[in-house]
Amino acid sequence: TALSLQMACEMARRGLRVCYFSLETGPDTLAARIIANRLSTPLADVKEKRVPQSELDGLADLHKLPLLIRSASSKSVGWIKAQAQRMKAQVVFIDYLQLLADGKAKDRYQAITGISIALHELAQTTGILVVALAQLNRNAAHAAPSTADLKESGQLEQDADAILLLSDDGERSRASLDKNKEGRVGILLIAFDKECQRFLEVEERR
Repeated sequence: TALSLQMACEMARRGLRVCYFSLETGPDTLAARIIANRLSTPLADVKEKRVPQSELDGLADLHKLPLLIRSASSKSVGWIKAQAQRMKAQVVFIDYLQLLADGKAKDRYQAITGISIALHELAQTTGILVVALAQLNRNAAHAAPSTADLKESGQLEQDADAILLLSDDGERSRASLDKNKEGRVGILLIAFDKECQRFLEVEERR
């Protein structure tokens, strides 16, 4: 979630109209995380309103960004598509796809397969870039995950144009671009400042 918020803000800063749909976390909580990220200040200070007004004034441009955050709890892909088109979104973030509703499915595998296909169709038919967060199997969270670790359906790997996997072995974090239809794949070493909700690229020691 922290990385996707950072990405969404950067895309909006570059002029793209971004809609961020959260199925688990409220918009106010996400806004606090964005403020912590942009100010490089502890999230706890933002939540407790200990950030000086002078620093908050420096975020005046944040309100002007074409970034819309919507609660989508219990909503379906169809609802997200309608909202995204109504708001003329160029980029849609979904946090996260396993929480999307699919009342017609008989089981979880069928549900996630259907959701994956629907998100792929959304991108193909509207031209909207869809960035969907997904859970990994638990044993992959602290190891080096692969696309096979995407939870509950292999359809996710098949439909995605690109797959970025995050992992943390307790000593360092990394982002692994394991699938990319349009170019190269590879690994990027990163650092996560949890207190300030920021991801930074780090140079690999030789």
